[in-house]
Amino acid sequence: MPDHRSMSDVLVSVGGCEQTSIDAGAITLDGLYQYGLSFHCEANGWSGKANGYCNSDGEGSIIDLDYREPQVVVAF
Repeated sequence: MPDHRSMSDVLVSVGGCEQTSIDAGAITLDGLYQYGLSFHCEANGWSGKANGYCNSDGEGSIIDLDYREPQVVVAF
């Protein structure tokens, strides 16, 4: 049976603290422009799974990126 997965599946979500603040209505648009946001990201590819975070400034530019190398799982 052929494998129809893509070469990489990427999931990006707003960081946990930011999501809580957004849900509570505690983040304003001015606050976003001033402080930016933090995002959690995961990438599942043929070489394994990598995850980490990135921070953006108020203009949407990435100012910090950190991730863990993919961990390869081999099944026998």
